[in-house]
Amino acid sequence: MKKKTMVSLLLVVVVFGIVGFMIYKSNQPLVVKTVQLEKINYEEYHYEEGSVEPKKRMKVFSNGSGKIIDLFIEAGSAVKKGDAILSIDDDDLKYQLDILYAQKNSLAGEQKSEEQIVKNSELKLQEEAIELAKYEVDSVKKDLERKRKLFESGAISKTDFEQIEDQYKQAVGKLNIENFKFTTLKDRSKIGSGKNLYYAGQVEKIDLQIKQLEEKIDKMKVIAPIDGTISNLSLDKGDYISENQMLFEIFHAGLYEVESYVLAKEVKKLKIGMTAYLEVENQSKIETIKGKITFIAPNAIEVTSPLGLVEKKVKVLVEPQEDVKLIQGEEVDVKFITYSKDKAQVVSKDYIFPWMEGEGMWIIDDGKAKVLKIDKEFDSSSNVVLGKDIDEQTKVIITPYPEKIEEGAKVISK
Repeated sequence: MKKKTMVSLLLVVVVFGIVGFMIYKSNQPLVVKTVQLEKINYEEYHYEEGSVEPKKRMKVFSNGSGKIIDLFIEAGSAVKKGDAILSIDDDDLKYQLDILYAQKNSLAGEQKSEEQIVKNSELKLQEEAIELAKYEVDSVKKDLERKRKLFESGAISKTDFEQIEDQYKQAVGKLNIENFKFTTLKDRSKIGSGKNLYYAGQVEKIDLQIKQLEEKIDKMKVIAPIDGTISNLSLDKGDYISENQMLFEIFHAGLYEVESYVLAKEVKKLKIGMTAYLEVENQSKIETIKGKITFIAPNAIEVTSPLGLVEKKVKVLVEPQEDVKLIQGEEVDVKFITYSKDKAQVVSKDYIFPWMEGEGMWIIDDGKAKVLKIDKEFDSSSNVVLGKDIDEQTKVIITPYPEKIEEGAKVISK
């Protein structure tokens, strides 16, 4: 009997001990990890590759076609506005100009003539002169084609080939003059007393052609449109160029900007006038230069990344704001700052959760857990910058949270 009583008492003591321990444990504060939000200078940024390009540059195109007979500069040459760059062969144009002057002189002589009516015999003689001129053109042309093949095969010299070329040009010019004389004679046979008016019109027509040719001859000389340095010049003396062909570029050395391409989704955060930083390699050191965004293109284009990915990017220009030695075409890293704030309180998004139609985070308030609703000024992919600061002594509870954490629960910082 006594033995049973002792066992019962022991069981009662054990039960009360367990209950007492559970009550004691339930009254103990939850152990949590915490941080305090110190104020820091915060930046949100990303990097893009950039290329150094002249700020002021111009592409120069040819206004005429032909062979380059003089080349006065080379790539890298410094030139002044108006300096001669190259000359294109204008012999053909000058020959045509001589023909026009000859036609004009011929008209002046005919106008002084006392004859009013052209006889049929004169027209016939002029027709015979045209036929002879045509025969000469055909004959020289055949000889020209034959010698062209010989020249291309190396059988004759360039000088011999150019001589037959000149003979062909002279024969064509002679035929043009004879045709013009025939047309003039034929017209004179019809105009009668209106001869003076007719001659005036013909002279005016020739003068207009002369003016057009002289302007064309002037364009056979290429001059520098601005002060600068020549680049992208790959021509040599003797090369043939066509009209509207790009000849070279000219840029102002020393005035550079950096051309970069930014992802379309990132460029929305940028504005003209924002600060960007250029990281330039200089004698094995990285030099950081302050720059300013001066241009953002209105549209995106497809750009292939070094990994072969096709991305939509937007052209952005950054102008250096400090003196630095740059080289055209040099690659630099561009640091685009999309947000910055001095003395900012920054919280990791790991500690933030939805709360009362907004967002909140756990803090310790008078030894108890409390949810503090936050005011966000800036939201990045991983952090939040508080718009309304909290006391720097406030302890923010961080993950992992205890399972039984709730508002009002006693907590203690580990």
